[in-house]
Amino acid sequence: MQVFSIFLQQTMISIAFLFVASAVSMVTSTADCSNGDLSSSSSCSSSIHDDVASTSSLSALARAQALDAPTPNSSVGGEYEDHEWWVSHYDLFSKARQEWGRLHPELYDAKDNVEDFEELFVRKEFRDRFRKVWVESSVENENHVLDLFQETNAPGVYGFHMFTDEFHQLFTEELDYQISSGIPLRRPNGMNRYGAILSELGLDSIVNVMVDRYLRPVGQMLYPDFTGTNDADEYFSFVVRYKMDEDVELAEHTDASVVTINLCLGKPGFEGGSLYFKGLRWIDENENGAINTGTAFAKRKEIVMEPGMGIIHLGRHEHAALPLTGGERTNMIVWLSGEHGFVRVAKYSKEEVQVAAAMRWYPRIA
Repeated sequence: MQVFSIFLQQTMISIAFLFVASAVSMVTSTADCSNGDLSSSSSCSSSIHDDVASTSSLSALARAQALDAPTPNSSVGGEYEDHEWWVSHYDLFSKARQEWGRLHPELYDAKDNVEDFEELFVRKEFRDRFRKVWVESSVENENHVLDLFQETNAPGVYGFHMFTDEFHQLFTEELDYQISSGIPLRRPNGMNRYGAILSELGLDSIVNVMVDRYLRPVGQMLYPDFTGTNDADEYFSFVVRYKMDEDVELAEHTDASVVTINLCLGKPGFEGGSLYFKGLRWIDENENGAINTGTAFAKRKEIVMEPGMGIIHLGRHEHAALPLTGGERTNMIVWLSGEHGFVRVAKYSKEEVQVAAAMRWYPRIA
């Protein structure tokens, strides 16, 4: 017992010595960094940064703000750029956004307050005509809705002004508020490097209402040859930002969607940045009258975007964004697709059953 007691005392002394030595080393290291010892400045910076990022006592917001997010580089095929990094920090960013809070809470609870959403954010003419067709899905009522979507100079591309000025203002302010949080934002898609995925900002509720009650049924009416019963069940929504020191244009492309909705949020005063459309990939004829199995041939038609304006088109419609020459333009994009992102390419035949009006509207009545 006496031997064991001596051994125990020696062990406790050794542990205490190691603890003191470690503490002295930590204080000395911190002192070197704070006193301007630049001989190991990189190690000092790395050590302090690692300590900050891994300290459990810091809030999720502080830890998210301390991270150095990877810079988006690819302008083509960038969907999975730094994918592992973003996935590994997803939960942290979600908690950080909860701590940061919301500027306009009414934008986040649209699904639970549909009537309030419509009164505040949907123009009266649209609201009245859509309510009629929700009650009675007749051909006449559907035609009254379609009258609100006018074909542009680009065949098959329809323009509309559905949402109020208040919606555009509040939504833009909310985006600016979330961007100012310092929480890293993942690129929205494989081509645009700047913007945000709306579900990651918690704004999927308002998009859900817009899609279910307005955009999906309209897409099915405008493009019945491509949107059958389940061809537009899912959606992916995001915002893209064009700015002079960021992305200023977008190369010609088609979308990963059966139907695309593009809503120009602003900001007011931007210059340039028009869109142009050509033909449908794999559908339109080329200049010799033969079916083009690659990129469709057509003379390009330019559409000037302005804040508050929306357009709807098939995802396979070749289009591009011309260079922005001043200011900043932000657009909300919604891609409609089938389950798991399936995009229908072939037209339905005349014999195949299309979506009946009752199916378009009845499931969407609140």
